[in-house]
Amino acid sequence: MLLKPQDLLVALKLLALKNAPWQYASLAESLGMGQGEVHSSVKRGLRAAPPLSREVSTEEWAIPVWPFDEGQVRGESFSPLYRSAPMAASKDQGLYELLALVDAVRGARNHHANS
Repeated sequence: MLLKPQDLLVALKLLALKNAPWQYASLAESLGMGQGEVHSSVKRGLRAAPPLSREVSTEEWAIPVWPFDEGQVRGESFSPLYRSAPMAASKDQGLYELLALVDAVRGARNHHANS
């Protein structure tokens, strides 16, 4: 599952709303996106995290993991957003989920750049 940059934008907007009610039309208008784009972004975001490893096919490529001495999953090394991110994420499930979304976008950019 590869996320697109607009998926992160939608996710961050939803976080900024702080559980306030929203509709696809108003969200799309506020972000300058089409309703279909927003709907697709929400669907991808819901499928991507938590955790990304459920959606990544190990037949295609190794599961991306942060190098972390206390990690319990092996896979392809993926540099964290910041060196202390894995430690911080191990203590906070909500932060872990947000970082997983960010890294899905980062991974998609790397994947497309190398294609």
